[in-house]
Amino acid sequence: MNLYKSRQAFTLSEVLITLGIIGIIVALTLPNIIADYRDKADVMKVKQAYSLISQALNSAIAKNGDITSWNNISNVRNYLATEMQVIEKYGDTANLYKYGDFKSLNGNQIYNSLLHRPGYRTKNGMVFMFGTFFNYIENCANTSENGYCAIISIDINGTKGPNRYGFDVFELSVNKNNKISVYGADIKRCNPIIDVSTDGHPNGQSCISWILQEGNMNYKKCLRGNEKYCNINYNKYK
Repeated sequence: MNLYKSRQAFTLSEVLITLGIIGIIVALTLPNIIADYRDKADVMKVKQAYSLISQALNSAIAKNGDITSWNNISNVRNYLATEMQVIEKYGDTANLYKYGDFKSLNGNQIYNSLLHRPGYRTKNGMVFMFGTFFNYIENCANTSENGYCAIISIDINGTKGPNRYGFDVFELSVNKNNKISVYGADIKRCNPIIDVSTDGHPNGQSCISWILQEGNMNYKKCLRGNEKYCNINYNKYK
């Protein structure tokens, strides 16, 4: 006589407990999985934007000569836009955004105004806004020692938001040495543990430097509460 009966199935209470545990694990991990997936997609967009600008600059130089001969900001943006698969032009980006739309890396509302700049929407849905350095001189050859001829602000997802530096808004500069560089990288404007950069400019302006060097957006993990990513030496990214 078999004194032991084989167990054929789980009880209802055991099934419910198991499902509850699985649900808790999913609830805890799914948001981070989704965030990481979005970050990877945005990294690809940032690299695409950088490549587009770099190729446009090389093509524009081949057609129009050294950038120091382009004379003014109007020529800089027009020559570049011609090479960028532009599908819409905006004389003033105030037609796309409103005052106060933009935020720093830390989420603070800023009024540095990416408004009132000529803007271009490209075939890939990005918006490129062209501005000048504060002490820009009419001839790019005579610009200041840092060599900025124009600042290019990029919104990688158009106007969808969050319109936040380091998330979907990044800045590059066109220099008189015929190069594209990261605007603000020399003063380290990508640090998730401070509110503003050391010079008072919006934090996050140079986060594209991190992305191009590291291939990720891990600085955002600090903002999402992962302290491991708050202890990185962000000052080395320039």
